Amino acid sequence: MRALWQRLARAPRELWLIYLLKLLSSYAYFSLSLALVLYLSETLGYDDETAGLLYGLYGVVASAYGLASGWLIDRLGARRSLLFGAALGTLGRTALAVLSQRLVVTTLLVTVLPFAECLGVPVLTICIKRYTSGKDGTRTVAYSLFYTVMNVAALLAGPAVDLCHRFWDLRALFWTCALASAAMFGIILLGVREIEVDAEGRTRDFVSPFAGETVLESLRRLAVDQRFWRLLVFTTLIVGVRLIFRHLDATLPKYMTRVFGESAPFGLFYAINPFMIITLVPVLGVYTSHIDHFQMILYGSFLSGFSVFWMMLGDRYWTVALFIMTLSLGEAVYSPRVYDYTMAIAARGSEGTYTSLASLPLFGVQFFTGWMSGTLLQRYCPASPASARQPRKMWFIIALATAWSPLGMWFARNWLRTDVASRKATASADASPANANVEYATTVEAPDAEQMTKRAVPEDSISQSVSIE
Repeated sequence: MRALWQRLARAPRELWLIYLLKLLSSYAYFSLSLALVLYLSETLGYDDETAGLLYGLYGVVASAYGLASGWLIDRLGARRSLLFGAALGTLGRTALAVLSQRLVVTTLLVTVLPFAECLGVPVLTICIKRYTSGKDGTRTVAYSLFYTVMNVAALLAGPAVDLCHRFWDLRALFWTCALASAAMFGIILLGVREIEVDAEGRTRDFVSPFAGETVLESLRRLAVDQRFWRLLVFTTLIVGVRLIFRHLDATLPKYMTRVFGESAPFGLFYAINPFMIITLVPVLGVYTSHIDHFQMILYGSFLSGFSVFWMMLGDRYWTVALFIMTLSLGEAVYSPRVYDYTMAIAARGSEGTYTSLASLPLFGVQFFTGWMSGTLLQRYCPASPASARQPRKMWFIIALATAWSPLGMWFARNWLRTDVASRKATASADASPANANVEYATTVEAPDAEQMTKRAVPEDSISQSVSIE
């Protein structure tokens, strides 16, 4: 374990700056997500259903921009993509803090804000891969820390939303998000270079092998890549588990304020999730780095996928706590490995394209969740009358909408794990620019070099990845 931390400590400064950027980016993202439906209803006067639809529309547009921006990210490079995204984020969040007209807010939610997210979240994930070696579990630990930092930001966001909601105005919260984006721009401008680290920990300039590739050529390459299609199915199946986290943003705040009273500390309960992640993920990352990625994803998705059933036991603070704790335990097990699972088979220099297109199943998910949340709240947990509330029915429907996800992964487990490259294969492929065009055919059950079949392939046969926040 000590050797792992020593190798990580020798990483270039960019790795540690990416963690700081992730903290700022995730704080802005989680703060806006958690406060958005309340802001739309309480400040702008939208009803539950309309607020839910707008929340969902924000997610749909972000997905659409994400699909379109992958090729752009590969062409701009990590540094310029991050700079552009931080500049847009600063502009959009400042406007949200200053202006409160319905038309302006809606326009921001479908233009500047989602596009800024598309040029931030996936690029930061790609950077972790480029700034670390895939050798001896170093990258697995780096992604665990990356995920931990994200949850530190979520832990800060929950109380921040509570404080602004109770004592000031939610626009004060949006000012903090704008400042976070502005700080990101300065850090990227002054400290981030376009580099990568090889398997031996040496730093070199990053030059994409697909620099001259057109959009059409990228699409043709993906169309004949079987591993891309396998990754697409995996992304589809994990959508169900991801739905639960959107309900923490869109459903839980209104549920708690209506069932337990206006002073219900939903932000404090929300903070249970990041607190557990911060505590558990680094430990699990170190002590389970020898367990293959898909196996960990499968275990964790079952825990998270069935966590909502705790809400069937009644409207009590302890049932909400058990729901969030079980969800968080599962997340700690599986979610950091999603990064590793996908980036282990990523095409060097084409991560953005594969990330965006393999995320196609996520298109419309947040819109569906927003619509579902608003509809269920209005029908089973309305603001008034209190006698019309049947929250257990609402949570039962949400539970059924998520349980299919881990079951689907279990039934497809052998097919899904077939092409997961081992860390040794990834490390060898990353060892030098020349080796970037070598594909290793292997399985997670056979990680040793002697058991791997190596064959040279053209650059346009190299595989892909997807990143999920």
